[in-house]
Amino acid sequence: MTTLQELFQCMNVASHQPQRVRSKSFTLRDLFQGQLRGEPQSKSLISSVMSFRLDVNDRSHPEVVKEVLHSLADHSESSSDLYHHHAIPDHVEAFFRPSGADVVRSTTRPEPSLFHMTIGNAEKAFYGACLTRYVPLNDSSKLGPLEQVLQETEGLEVYVPAGLCIISRYPILDTLKQRLDSLHAAMQDDEAYLSDVNWLPSAAQMAELLSPFDFATVTASQDNVTSLSALDNYVDFSMEELFSCLSVEHVVSLVTCMLLERQVVLVSSRYSVLTSVGETLKSLIAPLEWSHVFAPILPKSMLECLQCPTPYLFGVHSSYRAELREMLEREGCGDGIVVVDLDADTMSSPGRPQLPESVRGPLTSRLLQLLKPKVFFSDFVPMLSGNSESSLARGFPQGHVRSCFREALATLLRTVEEFRFVLSDDFDYVVVFDRIAFLRRLPPREQSFYRTFLETQVFSHEIASVDI
Repeated sequence: MTTLQELFQCMNVASHQPQRVRSKSFTLRDLFQGQLRGEPQSKSLISSVMSFRLDVNDRSHPEVVKEVLHSLADHSESSSDLYHHHAIPDHVEAFFRPSGADVVRSTTRPEPSLFHMTIGNAEKAFYGACLTRYVPLNDSSKLGPLEQVLQETEGLEVYVPAGLCIISRYPILDTLKQRLDSLHAAMQDDEAYLSDVNWLPSAAQMAELLSPFDFATVTASQDNVTSLSALDNYVDFSMEELFSCLSVEHVVSLVTCMLLERQVVLVSSRYSVLTSVGETLKSLIAPLEWSHVFAPILPKSMLECLQCPTPYLFGVHSSYRAELREMLEREGCGDGIVVVDLDADTMSSPGRPQLPESVRGPLTSRLLQLLKPKVFFSDFVPMLSGNSESSLARGFPQGHVRSCFREALATLLRTVEEFRFVLSDDFDYVVVFDRIAFLRRLPPREQSFYRTFLETQVFSHEIASVDI
């Protein structure tokens, strides 16, 4: 039987298949509603806790080894939904030390590192945090001859990375990071923690890592019941990093690249900044959805992924910038890739796209008013600038920033509904969009943007989101 979508393909008419409801979603709303139904968070919140260390038994080929301390994915029930939803991501070891794992030679103990990360996208996203400490290698039999000499003559110690990683299906990035930070702070006088690569957390410490999410951190309404609308709008990471790293103009340009499904590479010297910026960009295009490859931390060992022909957002640590440059200089690889240096506030992009001026102008103006009030109001009567300055003084206005982008997207899509038609038969339905008539209605200066935008999966998903 010929489906409606196949029929329209034969007619050379673009149609959009409606998105099916996911079998399982992992939002804070879902977690809270599950809690109201009496479902314990211990069965859903923390997917896994792992310890890891660099195995130095073979110094010529050191490898990161992990030990699973907790997992909701029971291998004896590999066909169950619980296993399917919480199975530890493939190649997770590469994310423990994205720049590559190696010993550190130093006269003083290297500083520990703690960052959050996202692995995967859409229905298979995992959120995690990694804590790495450095433990001195006291077994002289594992030291090289030169290392032994330098240790005796110059006090140059060899330090081995070891640590913990905690992973959840729920987007609680800062929460996971804070739990590992609290554990590390409490262990500063513990000799085993500081000197033994095989140290493992106690039962009490594991209980803290696995504790329920505190919904009071979001907001509470009357009768101490958390507001579901507040949960929908809550993000457990800071959007401020994006606007601290980039100018408002560059932020708007970068969001435009996301809307047009460009290949984007973020570069930063901070892993957590890469994660926060990547997640912020996805949040700012809501309710539109980025459904392509999304890895705000791309391990050095996976740089070949930059040759992927589809849209993507990757984050690369600046410590392997040279390898990134070499990869992009390969014939054809770097064509059309948008490279954003978050440390230097620069964007490298051939033919940088722009939103229609009717959207870009008001959006940029509102963001400047919110985030740069002293500059924006510098030529205004002083009394006009008071509210914005006091608002900024209370903290970064995440809600207002998201509202700016929601209004911009609403303007962008304002006239779409008029050209969307839902056609159905007894078996299925499709959405048809009259692209030609829509473009004909637009001013010539806006047609270039929309021609590209109408071909994106972002637009297709949105146009197909209808209630029948």
